[in-house]
Amino acid sequence: MAISMHIITADMEDIMNGEMRLEDGRIDLTSLAETMWKQGRRFWWLLLLLAGIGAAACSFLVKKTYQPVYTAFAAYAVSSDSVYAGNKNYEQKVAEQIGVVFPYILTSDVLREKVCEKMGTKTMPGSIDASVVQDTNLITIRARAASAGRAYELLQAVLACYPEILHPVTGVLRMELVKYMDMDTLVDSRGCEKLVNQLIEYDQRLYKDALTGVYNRRYFEEQIKKKNENAGVAVIDMDDFKLCNDTLGHSVGDAALRTMVKTVKHCIRKTDILIRYGGDEFILILENIKKENFFNKLVQIQSDIHAANVPGFPKLQLSVSIGGVISSKETVEHAVMQADKLMYQAKEHKNMVVTEDNASYVAPGVANRKARQQILIVDDSEMNRAILSEMLKKDFDILEAENGKECLDILQQYGMGISLVLLDIVMPVVDGFEVLDVMVHNHWIEDIPVIMISSEDSEPYIRRAYELGVSDYINRPFDAKVVCQRVYNLSLIHI
Repeated sequence: MAISMHIITADMEDIMNGEMRLEDGRIDLTSLAETMWKQGRRFWWLLLLLAGIGAAACSFLVKKTYQPVYTAFAAYAVSSDSVYAGNKNYEQKVAEQIGVVFPYILTSDVLREKVCEKMGTKTMPGSIDASVVQDTNLITIRARAASAGRAYELLQAVLACYPEILHPVTGVLRMELVKYMDMDTLVDSRGCEKLVNQLIEYDQRLYKDALTGVYNRRYFEEQIKKKNENAGVAVIDMDDFKLCNDTLGHSVGDAALRTMVKTVKHCIRKTDILIRYGGDEFILILENIKKENFFNKLVQIQSDIHAANVPGFPKLQLSVSIGGVISSKETVEHAVMQADKLMYQAKEHKNMVVTEDNASYVAPGVANRKARQQILIVDDSEMNRAILSEMLKKDFDILEAENGKECLDILQQYGMGISLVLLDIVMPVVDGFEVLDVMVHNHWIEDIPVIMISSEDSEPYIRRAYELGVSDYINRPFDAKVVCQRVYNLSLIHI
């Protein structure tokens, strides 16, 4: 080592005392650099060793001083127990207000003590913060800690404390442990945006009907039915919706539902709640509406729907049956049950509104209609129709058709209003078997029973009739008492 140092010393003396110095006493820097490069090449191993030692020391210091930070996420949906529940604008404002007080709650000694108590620690093993997702009623909460497991435990403890601290927050929508480092430093903006979008989409899917955009049955079951509301509660059901689907197709039925919903929303306030309960049945909650205005509002809805045009289907005329009650002390669920009964009274007449005030007027008519079902007699012989009509008119309302085409037109018009069809086989224009083919194709045969009455008594005819779904087959000439009894028995089965 002494020799090496001597050599270096000697070289430096030569540099300083030799040709490196200019006449005026200045050092030629170019020559100096060249000389030092030539000398440094002899000791490259020393420079490399020093660089390696430095890198190892830096790595050790980073590992010693840097701790990875893991973040666990959760989101809360903010709602209110007031009559404004379900109003997104209102809920967003509530969320914003809560977002203002969140920092104070998160840093409060009360929360920290409760969290430490639940975790069994003396100090909080990490940090927590929260923020409001823009233009939603969602609040995200982040718990940070040195390990993923600890972050998740901290989040769980914080969430367990919130029912005691923040009552308007009603439940966790999504809780997801993200096994990455601190979101603020190591997760890019796209990752954050993706998480927010997932939360928003989840909220929308949870309580929204995909077809109409209004609230769904899950929302009713989880958020509404147990509440006590001072409101008008109505059940709205579209008339002959199944017939529309069967004859025109489900795409037309979907368009009809969207048109109906659009019309209803045009008639109500933003604070009112519309729920698709199932199929073509909807629940409408008109909060704080006066009794004298309730019936008029339902009539307006019924009338506007009847006048509405379904896009692409100008000849399709909609109608709805509506039952409604004023709810005060009972639950929404109980009010819906009452409104549903009134809706079925309206359904007997169709395109009608029935409330508690006019139910007594409607009920007798309903009873009469239930007692007198409608029977369709289809036969090309006027005499045969007259005989059957005379036999049955005492107990049933009679409709007649002289061929299969008239029969199908009546079925399309009345739908489920027809309780039974007495059908001949041999007829002009459209025969009895062709009628059955259409009824099978449109699924009418599943709901409307058919008795075939014909002079054709061959086995192939009878077998074909039963294969197409007829409920009974009667040969001519027939016994009047037997026909009446068979019709009566079949009508009782299908009430």
